[in-house]
Amino acid sequence: MDTFFLVLRPFGCKLAAAVVNMRATQFQFSRPRGNSKKPFLSVTSTSVVHVLMRFLLMLPAMASAQFNYTTNSGAITITGYTGPGGAVVIPGTTNGLPVTSIGDFAFFNIANFTDITIPNGVTNIGSYAFYSCSGLTNLVIPGNVASIGQYAFSYCSKLTTVIIPSSVNAIGISAFRVCIKLTSINVENLNSSYSSLDGVLYDKNQTALIQFPAGKAANQFVVPSSVTTIGSFGFDSCAGLTNVLIGDSVTAIGFYAFSFCTSLTSVTIPHGITAIEADTFYFCPSLTNVIIPNGVTYIGTFAFYNCSSLTNITIPSSVTNIDNFAFNQCVRMSAFYFEGNAPTNGTGIFNGDTNSIIYYLPGKSGWGPFFGGRPTALWKPQVQTSDGTFGVRTNKFGFTINWASSLVVVVEICTNLTNPTWSPLQTNTLTGNTFYFSDSDWTNSPSRFYRLRAL
Repeated sequence: MDTFFLVLRPFGCKLAAAVVNMRATQFQFSRPRGNSKKPFLSVTSTSVVHVLMRFLLMLPAMASAQFNYTTNSGAITITGYTGPGGAVVIPGTTNGLPVTSIGDFAFFNIANFTDITIPNGVTNIGSYAFYSCSGLTNLVIPGNVASIGQYAFSYCSKLTTVIIPSSVNAIGISAFRVCIKLTSINVENLNSSYSSLDGVLYDKNQTALIQFPAGKAANQFVVPSSVTTIGSFGFDSCAGLTNVLIGDSVTAIGFYAFSFCTSLTSVTIPHGITAIEADTFYFCPSLTNVIIPNGVTYIGTFAFYNCSSLTNITIPSSVTNIDNFAFNQCVRMSAFYFEGNAPTNGTGIFNGDTNSIIYYLPGKSGWGPFFGGRPTALWKPQVQTSDGTFGVRTNKFGFTINWASSLVVVVEICTNLTNPTWSPLQTNTLTGNTFYFSDSDWTNSPSRFYRLRAL
């Protein structure tokens, strides 16, 4: 009696021998023979052969059954996944139709797969398609993909590298946000829309910085001089960065640009910036120094939320609007120094800043006893007595004066406080909010007293 053998393989089958005689009445699974590792099935019934052939024809459909999909214009869009995870292979065809798109939210928050194989026919990866696939470690984007939707791979926390093929001409906002182990995003040289430099994603001409990988090992980063725009979420969740140097070529910084940069200590905002957008420095708890340039007119919602190491900040006269919760939970803040008139302010802009005082300059309008729920006080020039400069140095008595930049302060002296006659000694224009005053003639009288007068 001759026998019919079938070798079963994942997602397919192979006919190993022809049917010669089908008169037998039973079938059985047989162990591999010799050195062969291929299991085979021994069949001895015509009816069983028919059942097996139907089973074999169903195998591709069973594989496809792990995926939800829709059909449009003769092509398949994958819309969901119901399989067991692990190494997932998306089929190139389903029911004879090509798979060309991974739909929005198709694999949203599926944590149980480690690898994804996307077929070469796919041209679109939708928004949130692989959002929060926290087990995904390996990703190959096929060479026919043209568009990657917003947040497509955000929160893929084990993803380490990404290569953008030359075919991609559109990448949505925050496509690789909070990929905390992502060390590089590299773009193929022939791509006409995007480029990369040292693993950082830019547009083709490198005028827009799109994404600094959150897992990139760097404490300090200098933004290239070609860059004019730092995109929204550009440095989001870069927990290792302590300092970012931004040149004056940059004229726009997007929202959430530096959010969750938990180690960032200082940043200088370029002079061409006119708006600090919403959430720009959201939760930067190590930030101790921020200089807002004159020219900024708007400070957005939650712009400095929970920058809990900031102790003071100067708001230039150009600022006319501070939006809701802009400085919320800056719990160590003691002073806000306003150089101009009282700006329009939103809800809760100083919530949680329970020790802060709002200082304003003489002659400025719109100020009352409170601003944004915090008490106000007149901002006067101040002598710093605890910064190490107060006292005698190189035979001169001196001290540092703090006040608003570019304002003029007169230092006056007298020798008797009982019946004082004040005389001007030195007129100083402050640069960068400070000026160091020194008096080489301080020993010429038994006593000498100083006071400051604003011009």
